[in-house]
Amino acid sequence: MSSEDVDKLARKIWDYHHLNHRLERADCFFILTSHDVRVADYAARLFFDGWAPFIVVSGGISHQNDMLAVHWGMPEAEFFARD
Repeated sequence: MSSEDVDKLARKIWDYHHLNHRLERADCFFILTSHDVRVADYAARLFFDGWAPFIVVSGGISHQNDMLAVHWGMPEAEFFARD
C-alpha cells in the first residue's frame, strides 16, 4: 500500500470522527484517556475556561505489556489526574 493510499484512508477515518459539534457548557466532562497527554491538557484547559465544573477521567492500564503504563507506573486516569 502506498503512502498516498494510507493518507487517503487516514483522511477518511478523520472525516468520519470529525463531527463538527459545537462546544457547549456542561455539568461534567467525561474524559476517555489515551496515551496522549494532550487529551488531559485540553480537558484541563476547558475546565479552567469554565466549560464544566467537574472532570471525570476514565482509564486504566490497557495491556499488561503496555510500555507507557509501565513507564508511568500507574493507570492512565491517575497519571492524568496528577498534573
